[in-house]
Order: sequence, then structure tokens, then C-alpha cells
Amino acid sequence: MGDPFPARTLDDGAYTVLVDSDGNYLITVDCAQLTARGYVCATPESVTINDHAPTLNFVVEFADVPLQITNAFLPAGNPGVPCSVQMGANGGHAPCNWQLALDSTNLPAGLALNSGGLVSGTPTTNVVSNIKVQVTDATAVVANKVLSLTINPRPVLSLPAWQTSRFSMRLTGASNQNYTLQAAASLGATNWTALFVTNNPAAGSFILTDLNATNRERFCRVLIGPWSE
Repeated sequence: MGDPFPARTLDDGAYTVLVDSDGNYLITVDCAQLTARGYVCATPESVTINDHAPTLNFVVEFADVPLQITNAFLPAGNPGVPCSVQMGANGGHAPCNWQLALDSTNLPAGLALNSGGLVSGTPTTNVVSNIKVQVTDATAVVANKVLSLTINPRPVLSLPAWQTSRFSMRLTGASNQNYTLQAAASLGATNWTALFVTNNPAAGSFILTDLNATNRERFCRVLIGPWSE
């Protein structure tokens, strides 16, 4: 066996291979780009060259990969906070169309699922919903999956308790959620000081202390982190 002969592309999309002499050859296709695009590698073909130029046709077929939804979970959202998450699928034949299954519960108020698989909107109230999403490919193959979607309750700060040069208060929110407690001397302040940042996977209630308070007048706010995968 010698080195492979290069192929030259013709204007009509065909390929021509120039060999040194007559004989028996095995014509193969480089499958790197085919498999990367979801196609099955073409089967090599044997050919005999004897004073003529035979023509070979390679049949390329799409890989028969089962259609499935790839999202393992949906992140929690918060009332009044815009959010979006993209549904994903593997296998099947593009294009795909998304919708809620007929036996699914509704999405939380303020959210919608479009045909491209994007869940987006601004939820209006806290709720836990088990939704059943459905994807249909170009050949009418259907896959569905039940996913839990949680809209957290709004975070609440208790009335602060004043001690010598400090405030103490409780933040009540949800576990596994980004919260940042900030403080300033006035509501119109441009510089707010971060007192506490959390994303605790287990706890949703925290005792917080403002050690920088110089008097009893202090303004606090809670920032909620973005909703994302």
C-alpha cells in the first residue's frame, strides 16, 4: 500500500482521483466532517482501473440518533425578575418545534415557551410547577420530558435591631439563590456597600449584621442574582 491519492473537487460537486497506474484501488471518504454533522460514514468502495475512468457513487445517510431533550433541570426564577432559558435536544432531524405537551401543567404566570425552545418572561408570583415539555423533529418524531420549575418567594428583610454601632436583621429567601445585601446612608446614594453575598445550596434564612453603621439611620436593599443555566 502506498500513500493515498488526493481528490480534486470539480465544479458540479463531484470529485476526481488521479492514480499513477492501472490496478485495484480502495476508495474511501474522509468521515471527519460527515460525522461532525451527524451523518454516517460512507462505506469504502473497491474499484479496478483499466484504461478507463469508472464512476463511483457514495450514499451518505443521516445518523439515526434517537431524539431526546438534554435539559437536566430548569433554574429557579424570582417574581418580577426577567428570566430566560433555552431548551436543548439531541438527535432527530432538524428543524425541531417546541411546545408544552397536551397533558402538561401551565407555565408559571408571566412565562412562555416559544417554538424555538426558549422559556422566557417575567414571573409574577412564587410557585412550583412540574411542566412537560415536548419537541417534535422534521420527521414527526416526538420526545418529551417532565421538568420542575420553581419561582422563589420574594426575599424579605426583617425589621433591623439596633445595637452599639451596628444593625442586625434576618434575610429570608430561598436556598440555592444569589442574594446580595447592600447598605447606604440614603436611598439616593450612588455608592452602596455590599454587606453580604450568598448562594447557599441548603439554607434560605440568614442573620445579617451591618458593622459599618454610624447611627440609627441606614438604608438596606437586597439584589437578586440573574436567572440562568
